[in-house]
Amino acid sequence: MTDRCYPIPMFARPCLLLFALAAFASGQAAHAAEPAPVSTFWTRYAAAADRDSVLPDFSRAGYHAGEIGIPDAFPRLATFDVTAYGAVPDDTACDQAAIERAVRAAEAAGGGVVFFPRGEFLVNSDPENTRGIVISRSNIVLKGSGSGPGGTVIFMVNHMRKANPQVLWGNEYMFTFKAPGFTLHGSNLPRRKYETMSTLAAPAARGSSTLELADVRGFAAGDRILAWSESARPAWVAEQLQGREPGESWERIRTRGVAIQEMSRVVEVLPAAASAGEGPQPGKLVLAIPLSTVMHREDGWLVSPLPYIEECGFEDIHFRGNFQEEFVHHKNYIHNTGWQGVKMLGAINSWVRRCVFTDVNGGVILEGTLHCSILLNRMAGNRGHTSFSATFGGHNLIGCNTADEDRGGVNGAHGAGASHLAHHTVVWRYRSAVRGLDFHGTFPRNTLSDCFTSDVVTRHGGNYKDLPNHMGGLVIWNFRHTGKAVANYDFWNLQPRPGSKYVNSLTALDPVVVGLHGARTTIKPSSARVESEGRAVEPESLYEAQLRLRLGHLPPWVDEVKAGWERLLRQP
Repeated sequence: MTDRCYPIPMFARPCLLLFALAAFASGQAAHAAEPAPVSTFWTRYAAAADRDSVLPDFSRAGYHAGEIGIPDAFPRLATFDVTAYGAVPDDTACDQAAIERAVRAAEAAGGGVVFFPRGEFLVNSDPENTRGIVISRSNIVLKGSGSGPGGTVIFMVNHMRKANPQVLWGNEYMFTFKAPGFTLHGSNLPRRKYETMSTLAAPAARGSSTLELADVRGFAAGDRILAWSESARPAWVAEQLQGREPGESWERIRTRGVAIQEMSRVVEVLPAAASAGEGPQPGKLVLAIPLSTVMHREDGWLVSPLPYIEECGFEDIHFRGNFQEEFVHHKNYIHNTGWQGVKMLGAINSWVRRCVFTDVNGGVILEGTLHCSILLNRMAGNRGHTSFSATFGGHNLIGCNTADEDRGGVNGAHGAGASHLAHHTVVWRYRSAVRGLDFHGTFPRNTLSDCFTSDVVTRHGGNYKDLPNHMGGLVIWNFRHTGKAVANYDFWNLQPRPGSKYVNSLTALDPVVVGLHGARTTIKPSSARVESEGRAVEPESLYEAQLRLRLGHLPPWVDEVKAGWERLLRQP
């Protein structure tokens, strides 16, 4: 018996079409109503079957390791009103000297709130100025009267001048919180020297909370420490690259090997038996944060306490620049770093929150910081170079921020992320129309992108000599892609663009990609560990789930920040 095809009567075709559309809509609604699947990566982590092997522990990111919220500055600290030191809002005179006087008074008093009433205050009115305002003591909070309409505006009239305009990098930020004596920077890491520096007396295992040192003299409970190594030992490089071959143009990794760092806090110093004379004193450091990497003695690990400042903040201020040109990536130093807002350098337990950054080409950077937070901030106005980033530090949180620049060039506008040896950075609930994930190379590792929304998955960069963009431990969790779909995205595509040494894809070592949804973007299976492609998963936020698991509860500050995030997204 043969199958027969009968024509559908013309009068019935519209009915069938409507039926089909209704069935499709019903199916879509039913699919949308289905509960999100629970991630198997999460269930394995929560059961401690693969703790810190597939998913790193990101729960210690942010102010005081996420355990408490950022306190209100009033009435905890004395107030130093900038108008009492000569600043006048809404006039045409520069207020920079008056603001500095208020900062120095607060520093001399051992801490305080440098307070800005409502109105606009002018800084950098001198077009030849090369210097920003530096805060170098703990417990200093620069606080405005709100970053919305009718609040506090700090207007940066001119870009920061450079003595050598041919150098595209290194402009000062308008406001820098800097620990005195802190010199951690870039390629100078192997040559930095602090008063106290020790070496390993024994190898250290991943997950260990102790370090055995050849000499513990000069270390004390409460110290913030850095353990650092750069080694070209073949077995070490192979271990860090998980057996992959580096790109041909990756000069640093091929000549100097892989650099890695751990940043932590000392809970206790345990000297070994008393040694005779004035020689080295072997002993152990008990750490607040378990190690996330194996430390081999033959890789020349150096351990040092670092100078730091703590409990510093910049909040409730609209920082407005005057960058009006259409942004061109690397056009000159002005486009790259001429208009920059706030830097935290060598700080612990510090923050930037509830601020707006308009018409700048650099928002906030955390450099060499530990347990710092960038929360509830907004990038607006003309597009520029960077937004919010963490470098050289550990366990920092970039949470509930948005970038909604309304005009200017797109190319080179880097999104939130981590680079330059940063570890355990969390980008949590970030939304941007034009900026994706950004990793600039020089060995960042263990980074969590958590509930990130953007029209591009990555807007990455970095010198080709310092690639890959990211080492191990990158986790992309519930990324909502709102732009054009990308097919078979390859996280280890080493083929350069024609006529260039740069590659198109973000190069990252075996990332975990869970719940990528929105556009029908797909990931090349051999380049990543992928779960639930095309559909979000539970838990919605990995950071929140890990924090709840570690503490046994979710601290109240999390819901408070999320409520502020919802209000921020509703603002025009």
